[in-house]
Amino acid sequence: MAQKSLVLVTIEGAGPDELYRTGSFMTKLVDDFRRDYTPYAGYIQADGTIDVFPKADLAAAKVRSLCKQAGGSPGVIIAGYSRGGAAAIAATQMLGLDYPIEALLLFDAVGIASRQSFDVGTNVRRTCHAYRMFSTMSRPLWGNCGMSGGPAGTYQSCSYWITHGGFSGVEYLHPELFPVDPNALVVEAPMLTTRGQIPSPYSGYNHTLVKYRDDRLNPAAVWNWLSGEARKAADAFISLSPEAVGIPVSAGPPHAGGGSPAVNGGSKYTVASGDSLSLITGKFWGDVLLWPILYDANKPVVGPDPNKIVPGQKLTVPSIAAYSQQQRNDARARGRNWH
Repeated sequence: MAQKSLVLVTIEGAGPDELYRTGSFMTKLVDDFRRDYTPYAGYIQADGTIDVFPKADLAAAKVRSLCKQAGGSPGVIIAGYSRGGAAAIAATQMLGLDYPIEALLLFDAVGIASRQSFDVGTNVRRTCHAYRMFSTMSRPLWGNCGMSGGPAGTYQSCSYWITHGGFSGVEYLHPELFPVDPNALVVEAPMLTTRGQIPSPYSGYNHTLVKYRDDRLNPAAVWNWLSGEARKAADAFISLSPEAVGIPVSAGPPHAGGGSPAVNGGSKYTVASGDSLSLITGKFWGDVLLWPILYDANKPVVGPDPNKIVPGQKLTVPSIAAYSQQQRNDARARGRNWH
């Protein structure tokens, strides 16, 4: 069986492109994926404007082009910083169900106007959003967008003590370019673009409560999390079963990860580090919300808390064909509402 292809597209924020040319999280993600996973990785550079939709159009076109080059049905991962995050969200909607998105990674995605408070597309299987704590007073009048996942996918978010600019990764990757007192508080300049200052009720410089040392050190946690999620999504897609990529269940049981055929018509799976029930059901059945079915089949092994599975546990993955549409819908409802 041929290796499945991956497509990655990252989208830079607003502001002059010179800001990011030395290297940012968006460029590093592309470089890392080209080295470790795929040649089909593209970067939408900063264009000095705050317009989201042209950037989203470019990103969607880039995804379509790279998917055509890759051939077949490649897995798609999209990441965006700042206004590029808003564009990434809009791009998922433009692509629609013809292009399932394995992971959407948002680095403090912001939308200034209410019409740009985008919702994550229904084609996104996993959304991870790292955003600034509001108490940092960084860009205090810029609202975040993408604060909930698409109805068919999983959503995780985490806030960090970092200024909005820190999420670009430029200062973290190149601290030598910023010779400042690490104990001083970050002062944000008026946000200038090639078309002038971004419209805002405040003018002049903005004083944050974040120290420069925090902006140099804390982005490491953001990068480790979101780049790790990108790799997990890539690894999970590469090991997807035939069932999960659209081949009928009757074609045979899946053999994803540590899976092997089971005598009851299902499969056996050995839990690996970083696994969750939703991730496993995504691998086998292509739907992360069906995890309650897997949990019900393995309660004696997993125990009372479905969030606590342990590497090395042997799970039985039943054939999803044995469950009616109503049973699947009921499981999805449980999956969404679990507390």
